Amino acid sequence: MVSREIKKPRPATVNLEKRDKGVYITWRFTTRIVENSEGFLDCSIPEFELYFNADSREEVDHKSLTFVKMFFNYYADGRSMNLRNLGTALVRLGFRPTNGLADTSKLARNKFVPTKFKSPIVSNLPGVEERQLEDELVA
Repeated sequence: MVSREIKKPRPATVNLEKRDKGVYITWRFTTRIVENSEGFLDCSIPEFELYFNADSREEVDHKSLTFVKMFFNYYADGRSMNLRNLGTALVRLGFRPTNGLADTSKLARNKFVPTKFKSPIVSNLPGVEERQLEDELVA
């Protein structure tokens, strides 16, 4: 597992590649953090429509990576990746393939094609801390 904080804001992405061991997925996303009046951290990952609370910045990073990885693990069974459902879910969340709709139609037929999905950038909001993280999975 590779995870690191990214300093320069970039749009959320999901990359699908074929490797020796199967489908290799990498992703980058932004966690937005606001401290509430009780001292807890209210967090959201808008690209994946995930919302949660945390006690510390370290817990924010851990929960962010865990919840997004759970999203991808949902589409991977023990032997193969369900590309059709994964592609559909990403498009419903607002991700768009950078190579056009031809990639989406191939994924809809559960055929692998190297694809990069990109999410629209959500503008910086005043008073909101943003942390960008990336991770990977081999399915």
